[in-house]
Amino acid sequence: MSTYRAFEAALHHHRKRFSGKMLAVAAVIVLIIVGGVIYWQSRNRATIQEVHNQPIITTVAPTAGTNQTINEPFFTIDLPGKWKEIFRSSDKGKQTVEWQSTEAHRDARFLTAYVDNVPQDFGFNRLLPLTVLGDKVQPGPLSDNCITFTNKDDPISTSGYKKATWQNVRFLCDAARTERNLLGTGTVADGLGAKVAGTTSQTHTYFFTYADNTSQVNLETFTTIMASFKAK
Repeated sequence: MSTYRAFEAALHHHRKRFSGKMLAVAAVIVLIIVGGVIYWQSRNRATIQEVHNQPIITTVAPTAGTNQTINEPFFTIDLPGKWKEIFRSSDKGKQTVEWQSTEAHRDARFLTAYVDNVPQDFGFNRLLPLTVLGDKVQPGPLSDNCITFTNKDDPISTSGYKKATWQNVRFLCDAARTERNLLGTGTVADGLGAKVAGTTSQTHTYFFTYADNTSQVNLETFTTIMASFKAK
């Protein structure tokens, strides 16, 4: 009987120690879980705070109606963005006016208007053909660099020009300076000039050139500009 009681006492002591160990293990597990939850919540709050502190960046599309209308005595024309006049010459009714873009990264764009003053010996690299429609003009397809469609066997003049034709419009191709982006207008009937009659003024001959020397060349700007032309 004493041996049995001794066994019972040993077993009870073992169970007590085992139960204590289990409680300790369970307590450690609970602490780990609670600690993990607290850590996750703190990280989550920090992330939310970081997101809330980040600036909201929006992209603003160009506002419609930002064109600058040029109002000349015989015509009007719209230029995209901001431009300034840098040259003007008038001699017995013949006028030459040049504008330059003033916008960042676009200040190497130039538009020149010749009114009743079409240059006789003038070469450029691309032709924009025009069709006269009343007091307006309709631009046609802009040519590639003229050196790509001129006859390679044709002689080059002392000025560096070669005869070229685009959309049945004849002009002088600047074969000596092919890297330039100098564009000019022309019509089938009048060559470089475009004779346009306004509603309040007499018929005048117009010739326009456009130069884009920027790193972000946009030749279609010239087409857009000429589509806005209107004789007075």
